[in-house]
Amino acid sequence: METYTRRVDRFFSPVSGPFSNTYQAEKLAGYFLEKAAFFGADNLWNSFQQGIFNFATEDPNNGGSSIINQPIKNRPPFKNALKDLLKQSGTIKFVPCGN
Repeated sequence: METYTRRVDRFFSPVSGPFSNTYQAEKLAGYFLEKAAFFGADNLWNSFQQGIFNFATEDPNNGGSSIINQPIKNRPPFKNALKDLLKQSGTIKFVPCGN
């Protein structure tokens, strides 16, 4: 049996706008919040992979083998792509994820 996983995590940081008195502070806070959010998401997925690995290889009742491949992380600037997508007319059939 082979198991593949794929995920998409998005983070949106509310920012008032470049002419707001708090714009730079909000951008900085958003940067740190995004880093913390993705750190938690990465840990969750790493533990998921480790759990499958442990189940397949370390439990003698299962007698399987397993490898954990190096994850590929792609974190494109999604916010602008989403804004453009929502401005178009008609049905949205595809949301780009940066691949």
